[in-house]
Amino acid sequence: MSSRTYICTACRTARRAEAWHGMPSPLRCSLCRGSLWELSRKWRIPAKTNDKGWSELEQIVAEETPLRATLLRERGHRLLRQLDDKLGKLRVQNPKGRNDARIAVLQSQRDKVLAEYFM
Repeated sequence: MSSRTYICTACRTARRAEAWHGMPSPLRCSLCRGSLWELSRKWRIPAKTNDKGWSELEQIVAEETPLRATLLRERGHRLLRQLDDKLGKLRVQNPKGRNDARIAVLQSQRDKVLAEYFM
């Protein structure tokens, strides 16, 4: 598993944890209990006393938030299209029910994508 750095711009804290790859994570700041922002590898974390560095990082997070939400929606739509294509092909290939187990797996994957990306 890969790990990433997560920051809280309000408390100026950082921690390492398993990567969620942009998905909303259950990770919370240990001080304020607010949500954490997942940093990519290219960002540098400023010292806690570096006001300018933290304000720049906070501005980057504010600018990236709507972009990240758009990218996640697009990823969710792409995954749904792929699963729908696979489901359609399986249903056409063998309409008599021999692929029921595979169809059930794909349907549960589709439900999981809907829950993760759109709810």
